[in-house]
Amino acid sequence: MKKRALRKDFYMEIRRSLGRFLSIFFIVAIGCAFFSGIRASEPDMRYSGDAYFDNKNMMDLRIISTMGLTEDDVKAASKAEGIGHVEGRYSVDALLADGDNQIVVHVMSMIPTMRYSLRTAGFRIRKMNVSLMWITWKKAN
Repeated sequence: MKKRALRKDFYMEIRRSLGRFLSIFFIVAIGCAFFSGIRASEPDMRYSGDAYFDNKNMMDLRIISTMGLTEDDVKAASKAEGIGHVEGRYSVDALLADGDNQIVVHVMSMIPTMRYSLRTAGFRIRKMNVSLMWITWKKAN
């Protein structure tokens, strides 16, 4: 008897506020549809991203060490199964003084295979001893 009264009260609440019930129902339905669409397209996005990385010879894996990697470490990484090409390079984060402001700069060494990626980004490098630097900072107001 108790369950029947609860069910009757539930249906009466829906009838009294039909607009609110429908709006909540459709919001949940749209959210479920959006979520299932994102989940369904995930494998295709992974495949197209991997194909793009392979086409542009971009790195699939980056190994970083606080103490640095030696040439032996690079050779050991190249011997791993499924590895096509391994390169070592140096990078450092530094602070530059600009008057009263400080600018954070990430400096990376240039490697020979980097030329292809830079050319597709709009740069054309004619010599290998060219230095490039991107500085991004946000000045405080």
